[in-house]
Amino acid sequence: MIKLATIGTSWITRAFIGGISLLPDKYILTAVYSREKSRAEELLKETGKSAEIYLNLEEMAKSDNIDAVYIASPNSLHFEQAMLMVKNGKHVIVEKPMVTSEDEFMRLSNAARENNVIFMEAIIPMHLPARKIIKEEMGRLGRIQSSRFQFCQLSSKYQDYLLGKNPNIFNPQFATGTLMDLGIYCVYPAIDLFGLPELISTKATFLESGSDGSIAANFKYGDHIVSIIASKTCQSNVPSEILGDCGSLSIGHISKYDNIYIESSAKNEKIVGEMSKEELMSYEALDFYRYITDREGTAQEYSEMNTLALTVCAVMEAMRMQADIKFYNFNYN
Repeated sequence: MIKLATIGTSWITRAFIGGISLLPDKYILTAVYSREKSRAEELLKETGKSAEIYLNLEEMAKSDNIDAVYIASPNSLHFEQAMLMVKNGKHVIVEKPMVTSEDEFMRLSNAARENNVIFMEAIIPMHLPARKIIKEEMGRLGRIQSSRFQFCQLSSKYQDYLLGKNPNIFNPQFATGTLMDLGIYCVYPAIDLFGLPELISTKATFLESGSDGSIAANFKYGDHIVSIIASKTCQSNVPSEILGDCGSLSIGHISKYDNIYIESSAKNEKIVGEMSKEELMSYEALDFYRYITDREGTAQEYSEMNTLALTVCAVMEAMRMQADIKFYNFNYN
């Protein structure tokens, strides 16, 4: 049984706690951290859990009643908080994007190795059974001609932004914006399915705050181009697609790998349905558990997952440079 702590009190932390509740023989929530005690109390009340509340991260990092930590704070805090926990012998699973640069990734990787702990990016689709299904079914599509991975979701905070407020998600100081929040879900399948592209071209539009409101990118693979489109200022329900000369595969929501359809000469059907947010997050929680408790048996898988995460991190760093996406007042050291 892994004794888990959480950092962050937003909806995604609630969903992750719901996910580990589906694995009752593997996790127990022992601690939560928040800058405000009332928010931590509200989190525990809404999730029906009982755990120790910390208002000081240094104290939490030193607790003997914590084996692992789930970090879902603003992006700009991920590296510092993860490093603190790793150096105190805690395994960490960090919400995407885990860090903002290749350098940060390598520093965290080295620290995890030195302290003999697991570190992992929480990216739901890479841990779902649908990932394997997509790779298997792509063989029915023939030669891949074109792919489009899309995630356009009107932010619930956009109206606040228009009213003159300064929500974190549109504040470059917190290392957020469309690419970091939604675009990463499009970059991951491109790298996972097709590898490192020969050429990357990225453009972005910006809000007055300096945050990227939308991004568009092309990844070139020989005669195959992957198009990536993401926005937090408009809504689209158009599925993502992988198109071959013998068929097509569509993915309803690229962040969930759900509502997957395949159309080919041999098969025309829906092959993956939907799951609840808690079910989705239980799969990444299960892999995190496996990596911690079965080091030898999962060593190759764990290494491959972190290599993928590092590659995605490096690609996204290059995309930000191309699109001139900057995080103001952000400390990269």
